[in-house]
Amino acid sequence: MLKSLLQKLAVRVFVFLLLSASVMTSACGASVFLVSSSDWASYKVDSTWSSAGQQQPPADLVNVNQTVWRLQMQDVSEGYVRLSVTKNLWNGTVIDVFQGSVWTGSGNLSLWLVGQNLGVGDPVYEGSELKVNSTLSQEFAGVNRPVVYAWFARYEEGGALLREHSFFWDRETGIFCGSLDTYKLIDGQGGVTAISMTRSNIVETSLWAPEEGFDFAAYAWWFFGFAVIMFFMSVFVVFYRRMLRRRRLRQKSYVRKK
Repeated sequence: MLKSLLQKLAVRVFVFLLLSASVMTSACGASVFLVSSSDWASYKVDSTWSSAGQQQPPADLVNVNQTVWRLQMQDVSEGYVRLSVTKNLWNGTVIDVFQGSVWTGSGNLSLWLVGQNLGVGDPVYEGSELKVNSTLSQEFAGVNRPVVYAWFARYEEGGALLREHSFFWDRETGIFCGSLDTYKLIDGQGGVTAISMTRSNIVETSLWAPEEGFDFAAYAWWFFGFAVIMFFMSVFVVFYRRMLRRRRLRQKSYVRKK
């Protein structure tokens, strides 16, 4: 009888944990797109300029140096998004609105958001020539995040201008994390006469927060499973003790009758 009870209890515990795991997996799988209409991100933008002569930096470059930009999601629907970017420039505040598909790049998203879980060799958008060069872990907004990296360079104005661009996106959410845009002016002999660099970097976002102390959420299901097991074990111990007590009372009653 005791063996049968133990087997039934073990089966119930196993089934309960299995169902709990299934619910957790289903919930995670259902979250196809992790960015919502309430999410936001703040960026710090810096620029530098150097030239061989006494050339002054372009006004646009000075205007964005040491400024803060804020991205605000406005609408998210199955990968089609609408967002605004508020640029607090030195000559005033500018608000730009971007919208389109994170999968195809339709519209004017301008790389602010891309598809999730991109891998090496994947195009940033379907049919795009810009492809992911590597995946890595790097700190953005105070947290080490899995990110995707893409880079490209090209000459313009008959070879007088070389543009080099590096981009980072969070791999899990697709949100833009940072970039480095470099422009080099080339003279007729192939020498560089001036260089401008603009760097943007995400400094804060609603999508994740800096880790502080023990991350309970990462181990919540382990604690939950352990608590469930301990609960059933406690129930079993109480039940087993009651059963022993009844058995002893029956034995005493049997001895008295004799």
